Amino acid sequence: MVHENAYFENFILTLITISTINLALENPLDNPAARKLAILQYIDYGMTAIFTLEMITKMIAFGLIINGKESYLRVGWNILDFFIVMSSLASLSPGTGANLKVLKTLRILRVLRPLRMVSHNRGLKISITALI
Repeated sequence: MVHENAYFENFILTLITISTINLALENPLDNPAARKLAILQYIDYGMTAIFTLEMITKMIAFGLIINGKESYLRVGWNILDFFIVMSSLASLSPGTGANLKVLKTLRILRVLRPLRMVSHNRGLKISITALI
């Protein structure tokens, strides 16, 4: 399956790293009309689209919830991925301007994207599970 392919996993880890750098480059004090913010926003759109496709691929492969223990929403790390992707999608939805500040605050949840690195790295999963 594609989602188990080492190249695909490395591709997703690279995108998570790029997404993290993208978040670090954003500054709330930057001019909203600046070209830098427009470029970072387009990068964010691309990352969100790819992460959404990855999530959908896994949902199709594992089933959403009723296909046993390996179903997508029965695995804790996938639930975290789902929450991060859905909050990213909600923050990008039309109407998240001044009128819907609550939805716009969901953009802050993008800082959770680096946590997705844990869900894609077996060694990190084992380390964190051992700590708990």
